[in-house]
Amino acid sequence: MAQMTDDDVIRRFYDAVADETAEVWYASDLLLCTIRDFLRLLPDRPDVLDLGCGTGHEAKRLHALGAAVTGIDFSPRSIAIARERTPECVFLEMDFFDLDPSISTYDGIFAAGSLIHLSPVRLQAAVACAAAVLREDGIFLAVLQVGEENRAEYPEIDGERIERVVYRHAKEFVLDCFSRAGLGFVRDAPLAQELAESGWRAYYFQKVSGSTAPARAP
Repeated sequence: MAQMTDDDVIRRFYDAVADETAEVWYASDLLLCTIRDFLRLLPDRPDVLDLGCGTGHEAKRLHALGAAVTGIDFSPRSIAIARERTPECVFLEMDFFDLDPSISTYDGIFAAGSLIHLSPVRLQAAVACAAAVLREDGIFLAVLQVGEENRAEYPEIDGERIERVVYRHAKEFVLDCFSRAGLGFVRDAPLAQELAESGWRAYYFQKVSGSTAPARAP
């Protein structure tokens, strides 16, 4: 049997916890203040890409507040739940690195907790891919873990322990990463105190007019 890649491990983890995740997060409004603030920066009835949408819980809130939402995730089970529970949005089983502006572009990108499993090199590549589908002057909201050290977790999936790495990046690195993709830092975004105390931060970036930063393979 071929050895699983890091992506395979993460996909397996989120497939296994998708049902539990849906039950918890469809009932939670922890990100509601962040979502409301995000939408104030976008045009009316914006087209929003939910990058790493999971089971569609935040896509549902974005849509309820006026956005037309497309969610992508590489977890088949998560996408199945999202389609069942939030049929008013479009959900695609897709990797970040498969984004293509010839398919569609967006006024805003919402990435809540979906960038934490990307190493520095892969984070840069994923941001470049996402920037390519963001319209001029569009807004990218990134909710991610900030810090100097990564954290490894060892959940048990189907009787087997797997390693799930959470990457924490310094704010300076994150800002530089987005800048290299043609996305200028705007400001910090509001975040529920419970999330902030757990090491989460939320940042707004805006696509610089005329930026043609190329997407790069991971």
